[in-house]
Amino acid sequence: MLKDHSINKDDVKNFVDAFYSKVRAHEALGPVFNEYIGNNWDNHHKKLYGFWETYLLRNKAYTGDPFAVHSHLKLQNEHFDAWLHLFNLTVDELLQGEIARTAKRTGSLFVHSFKKRLGLTVPN
Repeated sequence: MLKDHSINKDDVKNFVDAFYSKVRAHEALGPVFNEYIGNNWDNHHKKLYGFWETYLLRNKAYTGDPFAVHSHLKLQNEHFDAWLHLFNLTVDELLQGEIARTAKRTGSLFVHSFKKRLGLTVPN
């Protein structure tokens, strides 16, 4: 488990790798992402490292529009719910303190925003 003061790029990389290994193995999420990404997971992970460094390390390593990248994947509520469950599980395994709270808050905000923009059911 990582301490707040010790998180760095390698920690973010380990977090992303652990989380997306769960996503790839998930019965509903795996096929969606594997079909889109194919054998290009290394390149996708590089983008994800930058994305999560931006939010967890506040270093602006990512520029782009994550919604545009995912909007055509035909994701449904159950995909987002599974994604958030796996994400929070990985946070609980690897992060703690304020950085864990920041990660969970960010993940929840993204799921809520994506669902809303896609016209999916968003709880009040």
